[in-house]
Amino acid sequence: MRLGWDDRSINAPELARRAEAAGVRMITVHGRTRCQFYKGEADWRAVRAVKDAVAIPLVVNGDITSFEDAIDALEKSGADAVMVGRGAQGPALAAGADRAPARNRRSRGSALACRAAQTCPRAL
Repeated sequence: MRLGWDDRSINAPELARRAEAAGVRMITVHGRTRCQFYKGEADWRAVRAVKDAVAIPLVVNGDITSFEDAIDALEKSGADAVMVGRGAQGPALAAGADRAPARNRRSRGSALACRAAQTCPRAL
């Protein structure tokens, strides 16, 4: 899901609560609104409101084009994992894999790890 339709209708926290109540076991949130399309920057801090609204694992998405972006997105959003879309085009993500803590690497070549897999493996 996205944060909302536009800046005046940020409804992702409420939608996430409803999804969780309906039995959804993990949520992915893109840090832009629908009306933004690919303009502007993803607001990873705004995704934190969604994370705070639910108890299930949350995945943050949007503008993750490097290993450093992934770490920054996780820290700002409080998310359990990142999902990479267009940012996966190119070698930048794998470049930081050797700096990931060993507990977060699935294998030596892994660029990103899913914290949700450690905290809630059944959700995946």
